[in-house]
Amino acid sequence: MTVVPRTTASMTDSEGLAQLVLEQLGYGMIACDPHMVVLSLTARASRILGVTCGSLQGHALLPDLQASVREAVHEGRPIRIEPSGAGRGAYLSAVEVDDGTPVVFVIWLRHEVVRESDLARTLRARYELTPRDARLLLHLRRGRSNRQISERTGWAEATVRAYVHQLYDKLGVHSRGAAVALVGELLLPEE
Repeated sequence: MTVVPRTTASMTDSEGLAQLVLEQLGYGMIACDPHMVVLSLTARASRILGVTCGSLQGHALLPDLQASVREAVHEGRPIRIEPSGAGRGAYLSAVEVDDGTPVVFVIWLRHEVVRESDLARTLRARYELTPRDARLLLHLRRGRSNRQISERTGWAEATVRAYVHQLYDKLGVHSRGAAVALVGELLLPEE
């Protein structure tokens, strides 16, 4: 299996179709040599990693990323990573290719997507939220004002205001919109 991107004119129909399908499914791909030097990568892979294509191509993967690739190859399953510049998690899968081509490692990446049913658990674990924080975040996602939250929970409006600011600190955001966007990004990452 060769995944080194080529011009569309030189791609066979099946290679082009495979890359198109992977792109549509949200996967980015990287091809590396035996020393984990990047031979080729897709634009989506660079976006997932939060880097520009030129900054990776021709350079070795960072040591943490190399360790994740080796773990994914050894375990035969996707490994969750947190790219330094991307701001959200991703899953990395990899295989080692031994067919005599310069490509030895084929890596595919996909942003982490959380199902709605797992959202509260994921947020609590990732941001160390309390059940109260998760409940408050649900109210914010529904567009409720401090007064509406106060009426529904029985908390004083000043208490709601204080809880909201504590939640912002935990999430690392400064506004309701940013808090809601962070949750939305987990559910449907922007590509």
